[in-house]
Amino acid sequence: MDKYYINYFEYEVLRRRFRTILNNDKFSDKNGEYHIRSLYFDDIRNTALYEKQSGISSRKKYRIRIYNLSSDLIKLEKKERVGQFIRKESETLTKDELDC
Repeated sequence: MDKYYINYFEYEVLRRRFRTILNNDKFSDKNGEYHIRSLYFDDIRNTALYEKQSGISSRKKYRIRIYNLSSDLIKLEKKERVGQFIRKESETLTKDELDC
């Protein structure tokens, strides 16, 4: 999948068009925005980093995510890529589980 960069004017045009046909994400605030903070994990050899940099088509990564700078929702995620296919598994953690 390719990424395409757009300028701010194009962003605004697309945002206004999409607003009429799409619903806000359930994690968004009253302005339709949200902040994501992720903590990624790797092994002692930085395998996940090197596989990504090398373009290895089958790889996985693990992360913990919070939304809107709050510990109300904490997700532990495993994201796997096999060729062009991506699969994500996610579990909700409590703050107590995270603090262990």
